[in-house]
Amino acid sequence: MVSPEYFDTYSVDILEGRGFTEADRWGDDPIALVDETLARNRWPGESAIGKQVTFEKVMRDGSEVDVWRTVVGVVRHVRHYELTTTSRIEVYTPLAQSAAWGFTSYVSIRADSDLASLVPRVRTILADLDPEVPLWHVRTMEAVIDAELGVQRAMRELFMIFAALTLLLGAVGIYSVVSHTTAMRVREMGVRIALGGAPPRMVALMMRDSLTPVLFGLAVGMVRAITLGQVLGSLLFEVQPLQPAVLVGSAGLLLAVAALSTWIPARRAAWVEPSRALRAD
Repeated sequence: MVSPEYFDTYSVDILEGRGFTEADRWGDDPIALVDETLARNRWPGESAIGKQVTFEKVMRDGSEVDVWRTVVGVVRHVRHYELTTTSRIEVYTPLAQSAAWGFTSYVSIRADSDLASLVPRVRTILADLDPEVPLWHVRTMEAVIDAELGVQRAMRELFMIFAALTLLLGAVGIYSVVSHTTAMRVREMGVRIALGGAPPRMVALMMRDSLTPVLFGLAVGMVRAITLGQVLGSLLFEVQPLQPAVLVGSAGLLLAVAALSTWIPARRAAWVEPSRALRAD
């Protein structure tokens, strides 16, 4: 149940037909606006304007009868009640045609000023209209969204920390193993250089040998990530479990770490004097 200004206040687009006006009042023909989801599902390929919907009953001649409302407009679908579950379809009725219902009224104000300066002015206006109307539970839309998504955002940040730590541990592990393996080949490099091997070719050889198992491991890891992502998809709501940018970025970072951990000791070993490398054993 909304006033005519509701759709402008919340920037809800009217896609077809018209919105509510001050002339839509109690006693006139009941009307309603439906969202695009309801219109598309209930009347596929047709215009919803002029169709009728019912979701309420009134007492008439001692019995309950359905109230049929004529659709005068179609609005864009928005999340009115929930953000973390499947959003339901929506039907809007004029506030002035719902006077027989008992409800708490919510006043929504769109303004650039901060909440602290706005509340006293709203209290004054409401007091002028009706001194007995209380104003309570004043919140900004940001606070409403934060309360709704607080747990999800905390879990997101926690998972991001775990993911960053996992990536860091993986990078440190790759650097340690690859650099140690490369350092163990210093004597081999000394022999190769003593036999005429060029230092740049020795660096390329050591990087190729060290990065081959890393590339194989990354390929296996990405396949496993894609497979497990499909399983985790059932635990996520309207979030794609597979993000190509994340997979490629993570693999690229690990590959860069592996390349750096290979290049540093390989370059050191390739440019060492052969006699020193042979005495190192």
